[in-house]
Amino acid sequence: MKLKIVDLLNTPLSEIVNCIIISFKNYSEEMPTDIEFYKRKFDINRVNYEYSYGIFVKDELVAFVINGIDESNGRLTAFNLGTGVVPSYRGLRLIDKIYDTSIPILKSNQISTCLLEVIKENEKAIHVYKRIGFKIGRTIQYFEGYCSSKNIISKVVEITFEASWVKFHTNENLNRWENQYEGILRSKLFSKTYLVCDLNNNEIGYFTINDQNKRVIRFVSTQIHTMLNAIAQITEKIKISCYKENDIELISYLKSNNFELVDEDYEMKLEL
Repeated sequence: MKLKIVDLLNTPLSEIVNCIIISFKNYSEEMPTDIEFYKRKFDINRVNYEYSYGIFVKDELVAFVINGIDESNGRLTAFNLGTGVVPSYRGLRLIDKIYDTSIPILKSNQISTCLLEVIKENEKAIHVYKRIGFKIGRTIQYFEGYCSSKNIISKVVEITFEASWVKFHTNENLNRWENQYEGILRSKLFSKTYLVCDLNNNEIGYFTINDQNKRVIRFVSTQIHTMLNAIAQITEKIKISCYKENDIELISYLKSNNFELVDEDYEMKLEL
């Protein structure tokens, strides 16, 4: 069997999407089939097809690694947005082969870190990534719950994300890849940012929320109760992700207020 490993620069998006759908067909959640969904997702995650790679057998895409390229924590980084292998080609270590081919190319283009997120329970994928050289770093926890907005203790004003970022400049490394500065700028068509003040008009922080699925994608403030009260004025059910190692106070508050931990991911990193 002859394998051809090449970048995806000249591969139609429809072909990539078809391979994604086939690769994840038997997973617990079905993958979307709308190509526009992937266009938006790939754009927000800064996907670069020149540094994304696939394996072809007789011109059929059978395995892939989709990489977003951007600076993260001061280092040019390749973020693995998605990895997949068509079921009939599993067990051949194709993802290993993609990384064996792509790592020298990434390094020669000053990319010094590979990063990804993987579901904590996906032991097979974690095993593969460890074999390649990735190490488990931080844990991302996803919470859902409710915070009453009956007793209003905050004021909410919609502003631009850029204005809020200037007012409350933060370390972008404290945010997931998708929720970092450039990702939010690219998601402005379906996200909104709100400045939060207390009842004395003191500015205490801001949050950005996906206006479609109502997930909080940026949360900046030390006054957690007031911020959640503000978010509850925009959406009844609050969905928020946290770094277990960094957001200790926020996680403690969420747990003590009956927010449910619905999922966990590992962040994994490979230094080149």
